[in-house]
Amino acid sequence: MDMKRLIARVMMFVAGIVLSLGVWAQSDDSVSDVEIRGLIKKNMTEEQKAILEANRATNRKMREAFKATLTEEQKAILKNTELTGKEKRKAFRISLTEDQWGMIESQKAIRKTQREAFHATLTEEQKAMLKKARKKQRSKAASRKRNGGIGFLY
Repeated sequence: MDMKRLIARVMMFVAGIVLSLGVWAQSDDSVSDVEIRGLIKKNMTEEQKAILEANRATNRKMREAFKATLTEEQKAILKNTELTGKEKRKAFRISLTEDQWGMIESQKAIRKTQREAFHATLTEEQKAMLKKARKKQRSKAASRKRNGGIGFLY
């Protein structure tokens, strides 16, 4: 009887630890990514929403213009399932022409200008929310990297 009671107590103790670790791992003093994005969008002014939509449209057009410059060889590299992501990027980057590199650099500069212009419209509260969201995203990415890319372990 004493041995059964001891085993039951040990099992309850272990179960309590396991459950508390699960709750602790899931409890984050911040809100989820979806909630943060929702709060950020909810707290945006109409002007900010219009700026974001205009930026998205511009970026979409820039992507389409870049894709139109791709050769069949470059498209084949991107579609090749035998290469790893790293190998694809390396082969693709080697295959880029001077004009394509110029487009990439130009688009990068445009996106930087867009970010700066949008950031200038944000309130301190909005900036804090974005900073928190970026920090959380980087933390998740680092966690995935530490876990060998296995997303469910973070």
